[in-house]
This record gives sequence, structure tokens and C-alpha cells, in this order.
Amino acid sequence: MLDLSLSLPADAVRRPGRAAPVPVAVPPPAGLLYTPAVTVFRDQYGVYSHDFDPMAAKPVPTHTVYVGKGGDNAADGLSWATRIRSIKQGLVRAGALGTAGAGTRIRLLVEAGRYRFSEQDQAGIPDSWAGQSCQRNLIIEPCDASGNPTPAGRIRSIHDQPMPPFQAVAGSSTVHVSTFTAERVSSCVWDEAHADRWGNPLCAHHAPHWAPPMPAKRP
Repeated sequence: MLDLSLSLPADAVRRPGRAAPVPVAVPPPAGLLYTPAVTVFRDQYGVYSHDFDPMAAKPVPTHTVYVGKGGDNAADGLSWATRIRSIKQGLVRAGALGTAGAGTRIRLLVEAGRYRFSEQDQAGIPDSWAGQSCQRNLIIEPCDASGNPTPAGRIRSIHDQPMPPFQAVAGSSTVHVSTFTAERVSSCVWDEAHADRWGNPLCAHHAPHWAPPMPAKRP
């Protein structure tokens, strides 16, 4: 989905008695070898707007796979009543539909929300994307809790992992280690308690890591 947000300058706020804004199309940058699919407008107060419609611009799918909370990964996913619960399994189902090529366009209609790697079904299939590949043309689109498309929805696939507990190192009273054996450790972490209005982390602190010393400069 395309997310466009334009802030308004303080002096552009409509005041009583002020003339109505008159948007004028802004010419596209010179040198483009194609015609942009969106027109940007600017009025006399410096306020920008556009005519882009993501619902009209999206390609027409040949198949739809439904993913949502309360779904069953053993279902076919071809209707909301038979939806799948996992984005990963949804991609598996999409890869089995049609044939690879421009003629096949699979829409993955996913209920807006968070899908975590740590939340798995009885077969061990995670709810998140989990790196699943799919050799199809995909349209991933959010929907509401009834399976209806909703452009305002947000889909978040979270590869979360609990950190193993720290253990004391033999022979030391001050050094403790947390050992990962099944997965590579990410170079950063984030806390969901500190996020913006879309649920994205405001900051990500790099985990401490060792780096080789810089070579001395020759005179």
C-alpha cells in the first residue's frame, strides 16, 4: 500500500474571509521517460494534494487467499470462512495456485494486525511471514475482521524471539552470557511499548558487538 502524508504549514490554515483554495497541477520533474500515475496539486497557500487512488491502481487478481485471526492452516484459504491463520501458510497456498508468470496474480487478503513468529499452530507453523518464498505475482492487501478490504489497515509480520536467560560463566563472579543455538541473533532490538501511531518502533538500539581495532595510520 502507498502511504502519503503531507503536513500543512501554519500559515496555510483556512481563516474566515480567506479565498477558497485553488489547486493547480504541479508539472512532473523534467526528464522522466514515463507519465506518472498520480497528479500532484499545489494551491495558492502552499498546500499540496494529489489524486492517487490506491484501490483503482492495484492490479486485478486472478485468485484470492484469505488470512486472518481464528483461521486454520489446514484450510484451503479460498474464502473468509476457510481462511488461514498464518501469513507463511498463505504464501504456501498462493504458490500452489495458477502458474508462474504475468498471467497469474494472487491477492493475499490479510486481516489487519500483528502476526508473530512466536505464535504458532499445533504443527509448528508460525503466524508471521517467516521468510517464506512464493514464485507468484503477489498483491498483499489488508482487510477487516470480516474479510473486506480496508486501505487503512496495517499488516505487521514480527519475527520476535524470547532471549535465552543469562547464565553465569564458570570461574567468574561477574560475567554472564545468553547463548543462542537455533537462530542468528539480530543486531538490534526494539520495545513495542515505545512506538509511533502506526506501531513502528521509534528507536532501535544496536546490540553491543565486537569490532576489530582500526589499523594505525602510517606517517
